[in-house]
Amino acid sequence: MKKIVLFVLSIIMVFSLAACGTSSPAAPESPAPAAKETAPAPEETQPEPEQPVPAPEETPTVEQAYAVVIGEYYTALEQRWNGAELMEDGLNYMAADCYGDAPLENLGYAIADIDGDGVPELLIGSIHGDEFYDKMIFSLYTLDENGVNKLVFDGTERNRYYYAGENRFANLGSSASNDSFETTVKLEEGEMIDMTYTTAPESYVQPELTPFSQWVK
Repeated sequence: MKKIVLFVLSIIMVFSLAACGTSSPAAPESPAPAAKETAPAPEETQPEPEQPVPAPEETPTVEQAYAVVIGEYYTALEQRWNGAELMEDGLNYMAADCYGDAPLENLGYAIADIDGDGVPELLIGSIHGDEFYDKMIFSLYTLDENGVNKLVFDGTERNRYYYAGENRFANLGSSASNDSFETTVKLEEGEMIDMTYTTAPESYVQPELTPFSQWVK
């Protein structure tokens, strides 16, 4: 009987030791949560400084557009430039032939809308002169689309212009000693149009020119 009891106790001890030696496996360590990446704060954009808006270019007035030409003639007449000096400055050299005793009185200018297109022209011509220079228009200017003066014609001894009233000019001269011409041209929208007829000298008109002596700088 004792043997049986001892056998049973030994079996119980074996099972108890087996149970103690067996332990449940440790749970794997879970990885530490990754630190959340913080998005960088957006940089504050500084507003760009406002650029000044350029002022629109002002179109020169008629007086301003022609002032340079008139002023150059005034200086030339006052100082009695010769023909070469006039040509060098882009002025009509025939003006020197009309100086007389009072250049600033014998030559003049007029600003008028000759052809009625709304754009005033500038005439430079003689107020007093002999038969050849009387009523002669040396130069005619008009304004382009930007209000800048441009030359329409510049007369010479062999290509002369005399005012014939309204928007017409007698145009006569010669290309050689035995080849002369005489016609009438009309100013229309800044261009000269040949009318193919002549104008008699007695029909020439003295335009109302302002003496250069009255020009104010």
